[in-house]
Amino acid sequence: MLRYVLLEHDTGAGDGAGARTGIEHGTHWDLMIERPDGDALWTWRLDLDPRASGSVRSERIADHRSAYLAYEGPISDGRGCVRRVAAGKLRLTESSETRMRFVSDGGMAGAWEITAPVAAGRLTRTPNSDDACR
Repeated sequence: MLRYVLLEHDTGAGDGAGARTGIEHGTHWDLMIERPDGDALWTWRLDLDPRASGSVRSERIADHRSAYLAYEGPISDGRGCVRRVAAGKLRLTESSETRMRFVSDGGMAGAWEITAPVAAGRLTRTPNSDDACR
């Protein structure tokens, strides 16, 4: 079982941080999944909260430190703040260059897939008779 966290990331409002860091102002969500080696977190930036919309655009971004599994608060260099909105454990059911499927518990309980390509695609809640994370 791998751990995951969904963070609401508020990048601030017009304080100049975006110009310095290249980050747009506003709010997005970061889905972070523990890599099987435990060294870091696979991370996707999501335009919307996937719990509310069921299918959202995803963008694979750089792996993040495992500390983000438990972290809430300000991000260095004026990159805003993060707030944990969901966390739990998941089981990968498929992982390839074009698709990742998993079944999770916690705040994002259910079956999910990231598709086409995994680097810049969609995160979608999928129908699955095996919705429980075992």
